[in-house]
Amino acid sequence: MAQQEQDLASVAAARQILKESLEKSWDLDFAIRETGSRLDQSEQRLASLRSAIGNVASKCALYDVRGHVDRALGPAAAVLRIFDVVHELETSLISADPSSDLRSYLINVQRMEEAVKLLRDSCKLVTLWLEDAVQFLQDKGIEGDLYFLKFKKSLMILQQLQEVEENFGLDGGLLMDAFNQLENEFRRLVTDNSFPPPRPDELEVSPIPPPLSFPDSDIEKMQTIMERLTASNRLDRCLSIYIEVRTSIVTTALQALDLSYLELSLSEFDSVQNLEGCIDQWVKHLQFAVKYLFEMEYRLCYEVFQKAGSDVCMECFAKIVLRSGFQNFIKFANSITRSKKEAIKLLKLLDIFAALDELRLNFNRLFSGKSCFDIQTQTRDLIKGVVDGACELFWELSIQVESQRSSNPPSDGSVPRLGLLSGQVQRILEALELNLQTWAKAYEDTNLSHFFRMNNYWYFCKNVEGTKLGDLMGHDWLRAYEDDMEYYAATYVSESWGKLPALISEEDLVLFPGGRAINHNLVQKRIEEFCNAFEDMYKQQSYWVLSDRGLRLRTCQLIMQSVFPSYKSYIQKYMPLIEYEEDTSKYVKYTPAILESMINSLFQPKVGKYGSTKCTHLATRIKNAVTTHLPSTPAAA
Repeated sequence: MAQQEQDLASVAAARQILKESLEKSWDLDFAIRETGSRLDQSEQRLASLRSAIGNVASKCALYDVRGHVDRALGPAAAVLRIFDVVHELETSLISADPSSDLRSYLINVQRMEEAVKLLRDSCKLVTLWLEDAVQFLQDKGIEGDLYFLKFKKSLMILQQLQEVEENFGLDGGLLMDAFNQLENEFRRLVTDNSFPPPRPDELEVSPIPPPLSFPDSDIEKMQTIMERLTASNRLDRCLSIYIEVRTSIVTTALQALDLSYLELSLSEFDSVQNLEGCIDQWVKHLQFAVKYLFEMEYRLCYEVFQKAGSDVCMECFAKIVLRSGFQNFIKFANSITRSKKEAIKLLKLLDIFAALDELRLNFNRLFSGKSCFDIQTQTRDLIKGVVDGACELFWELSIQVESQRSSNPPSDGSVPRLGLLSGQVQRILEALELNLQTWAKAYEDTNLSHFFRMNNYWYFCKNVEGTKLGDLMGHDWLRAYEDDMEYYAATYVSESWGKLPALISEEDLVLFPGGRAINHNLVQKRIEEFCNAFEDMYKQQSYWVLSDRGLRLRTCQLIMQSVFPSYKSYIQKYMPLIEYEEDTSKYVKYTPAILESMINSLFQPKVGKYGSTKCTHLATRIKNAVTTHLPSTPAAA
């Protein structure tokens, strides 16, 4: 019994222990549940804290990009202001007409160019800063941020704006349209002032240059337009427009002359005689083209394009001349030089040469630039062909004349065309005389000019007298040349050597009136002055040449008569008075004998490489040619 009670007590104790343990488990479970709830709340709070800390970090990263933003703000604001200006200028240019107010239009175009350039530069600067900022944000890993998206959008807008700016200068762009408007205005100014010039009566070209057809006010407008377009590298467009319009004017003026004969080929005519009228027309038309049309174009080009430089002026002028058909004149004349040989051809070649020679100064002035190289070359080749052809025909003239004997005489009984050869020869001699007069005036030394005239007139007289050519020119013609030769010989000697004797005058040599004492110092001084002047004269003229021995001896004799007697007399009279004085040889450089020898040594021909003189006796060759050919030319009298 006691054992049972003891067991029951143990069971009761165990039951109590289990009950207490169970209660503790319940309490622990409740506590654990409470702790889990608190942990959940803490976790939620940590998530909010993490989010808040992330936002702070993002804002800290954006704070670092403030420098990039600050650098971009100024240019960005400038871009907005410049864009507003561009928009205003765009409106004014679209509504403006350059023909009504050119000055304002040009100012707006210039402003637009400057604004567009400034806009482009500003956009590039802002774009660089924004690209740096975007790259910085990407490196920080905040690509999804609102600010990052705004940066990207701003960058895209700027890139689109740059594309718009670039389109301003392309076809269809605003600036291109403005430039086209200016080009159209330039064309209008040129066209409105371009019309075929009045044709002179019977093509008698006036020596007075034709008046300019462009008013000064319009020239000023064209130059202003060119300055604006040149700044935009569009000067070539102005040149093209001007050349196009002016070429059409010159071409129209030439077409009015009926130049169809210029297109004739060698196969279309048998003889130059059939083209006499065409050649005469060619001479008149060429003079009209050069002296009137091309002269006017030359002056206009320089008036309009003078600010662009002389090279631009000459380039413009050369293109107008070439495109208007000037080469057809050269081509026609060349076809004459290549035609078959006949006596009448010589006369027509002389006509062509005379026309070209008359226009020589015009050609040299109008076509002197490098842009006219083709014209220069073609003209030189033509002149060479004319001269070569004329010379070849001249040496074969007797054969050509004889070949004409079987032809029919003129139906009207007039003088045959070949009978006018004497007139052509006279024209040649007159042209030579004119050349001599022109060349003589070109010398700066008047004594050399007189010497040149004397020398050449002597050659005319000596080599023409006693020939058929002399008979053709007549006694009066020869006598006139002889008189001219005598005049210039006397003038040459008196104006040069003839002034030396005055240096050794005897005036004031006697010290006392009525006495015999001589001023030795004055005698020495005058001899010294004479010798120095003689020496200078001799050195200057020792290079001058008189190839004809007779003229050389005659001229030296004239100099001797002018200088030698006075010097010899002076030396003989006063030398005994000073010859024993000190340094006499210093003052008396030349004895009369030496003086005579030096004078007689003047004007000798220069000896060439093989001992012959460097002088081509052209007059002698002409004399021989005329003597040979003229007697066998019955129709040339």
